[in-house]
Amino acid sequence: MAEEQTQQPKSSLRARLSWALYDWAAQPYFTVVLTFIFGPYFQNFVAPSVEKGQAWWGYGQAIAGLLVAVTGPVVGAIADVRGQRKPWVLLANAMMVLGLSATWIAVPGETQLAPVILTGLILAALGSEYGVVFTNAMLPGLAHPHQMGRLSGFGWGMGYLGGLVMLIIVLTQLALPETPALGLDKASHEPDRLVGPLAALWLVIFSLPLFLYVPDGKPNSVPALQAVKEGLGSLWKLARDMPGFRNIMVFLIARMAYYDGVTAVYTFGGLYAAGTFSWELVELGVFGIILVFMGAVGVFIGGVMDDKLGSKPTIILSILGIAFSVLGLLSITQDKVLFVISVTPTGTVEGLFASSAEKVMIVFGCIVGFFLGPVQSASRTLMARLAPEENMTACFGLYALTGRATVWVAPALIAIATDISGSRRVGIGMILVMLVVGLALLLKVKEERAQ
Repeated sequence: MAEEQTQQPKSSLRARLSWALYDWAAQPYFTVVLTFIFGPYFQNFVAPSVEKGQAWWGYGQAIAGLLVAVTGPVVGAIADVRGQRKPWVLLANAMMVLGLSATWIAVPGETQLAPVILTGLILAALGSEYGVVFTNAMLPGLAHPHQMGRLSGFGWGMGYLGGLVMLIIVLTQLALPETPALGLDKASHEPDRLVGPLAALWLVIFSLPLFLYVPDGKPNSVPALQAVKEGLGSLWKLARDMPGFRNIMVFLIARMAYYDGVTAVYTFGGLYAAGTFSWELVELGVFGIILVFMGAVGVFIGGVMDDKLGSKPTIILSILGIAFSVLGLLSITQDKVLFVISVTPTGTVEGLFASSAEKVMIVFGCIVGFFLGPVQSASRTLMARLAPEENMTACFGLYALTGRATVWVAPALIAIATDISGSRRVGIGMILVMLVVGLALLLKVKEERAQ
């Protein structure tokens, strides 16, 4: 063990930094397009109504999730046969760039353009998932098992910082100034529409080091059709043998549950806060910056915890922290915190986050933001530690499949519970159900590599 701990790094520092920089490059798509800027803009100004906008947005993400579920394991298995992963990352980037360009045509009130915009975002979602599959599969080639947690956490931290910097740029250069940068027209919401092309440009620039400095598998002469046949055969064998990999199966099922809850926090957290306090773009932007910053802090600390404590304990601690925070968020109304403590009602005081209830919302938001990164980073590391090395990319394809195959469950539960009860609190409370189910299953997982 002592000998293992003193091993030289498996790859150069430049290669590891370049790999981690891909998360920095890809994260603005999630931060400014999906969560804080373009998503709310699409619902409020492109769709005919907020309700229609939310439904259309959900349908688009559901279609993307279904396509990832069907194709992700296949392309991962094929990549294992062909040896190289960088060409697939390049294809994923091209899909994201093309898809993200569609946000620019999202002119306010031009409802007839919604199908084109959503098609572009589906393409971008596919590209983002494929990029994650193939860059995740590079991790074991860059770090020894006892170093993977720290490198994975560093990558997630870089991603959070990339999203944070992009949010700051959008807020300070496009949203707040009376005359936005580049002479953009606020009246036609050009700052909101530009975030897609900005995220695409960011991806192109900051993913270059991965292509230049990260080592790739050796190419082979396997013809494309044969690679498809062998890749699908490998995938079928992996699926057929998966009952023998019971530990991996339990982990993937557990992750399906708690990842749905985590994804719902991303999707509905800002909406819940905005609905509670009628927050608009500036408040949501600042709220996003605070949460992303705490997420960056969380993943850097979580990476150290991952290596010191193990991936499974890190995930368990993170799930408990998220569940506690969600319960805290649900305890807040405009005039109450922790369900029973009365405070001065929101709207009676002036200023950004001026009321006591808003301040408590920020505190619980910081806690949930801190743990959102480690639960995802440590999950990636645990998958790398459990999967057989010869099927690493295919296993990460299944990892992507389980991450997306049931991603519709939490939103559906939230919608149904809200509809039946007439309470937003009851609806968001379904997140706690998903987290508890995932945690119960995760407790059965052993942190050891399948043979």
